[in-house]
Amino acid sequence: MRLLQRSLEVSLETMKVIQCRDLQNRNTEYHERIIALVHRNIKQIQSRVA
Repeated sequence: MRLLQRSLEVSLETMKVIQCRDLQNRNTEYHERIIALVHRNIKQIQSRVA
């Protein structure tokens, strides 16, 4: 099993995704799915940051 590493950066001021990259600093094959997942859960993320 290959372990995949992703990096996700979200602005705490605007609650928008700034970047989502893989280990080699490229867009991942799951890029759009990851962004959509974050957007669907942004309220929950906000509540944990506050």
